[in-house]
Amino acid sequence: MGYDDVVPNRVLGALCRRAFNHLGGSILSPELDIIKGATQASSDQGNVSYAMPSISLGFQIESEEGPHNPRFADAARTWAAHDAALRAGKSLASTGLEILTDEKTLADAKKEFKEMLENDELV
Repeated sequence: MGYDDVVPNRVLGALCRRAFNHLGGSILSPELDIIKGATQASSDQGNVSYAMPSISLGFQIESEEGPHNPRFADAARTWAAHDAALRAGKSLASTGLEILTDEKTLADAKKEFKEMLENDELV
């Protein structure tokens, strides 16, 4: 089984961006809520995003080289990298909590997903 690309959801993206920025992040542009595209990472998150509204949040670890090498491993051990990982995790947790406790927001995310299915916008 292969991995699908990630289907974005504006409702979830906006919630996550707001939480991320509240925690000291800096995602200023709403256009970043719906980025589509390929990634070098392998994940079944894309497959999930074709079944229900979902979100995938990435974060950067500063390194002179890309991932999967000793310099990146060293960069991932820094406090800055740990802070970035915690901010991303807390942002996703906040997004999940909000979507599960606010019926209107959940309905909006589902409506957006349904419209994308009906308009064949998932591919």
